[in-house]
Amino acid sequence: QVWKKIAWYSVPADNT
Repeated sequence: QVWKKIAWYSVPADNT
């Protein structure tokens, strides 16, 4: 999903 990609970029810290 595109929104997922944006979310990862928007909240990179959360991904970490």
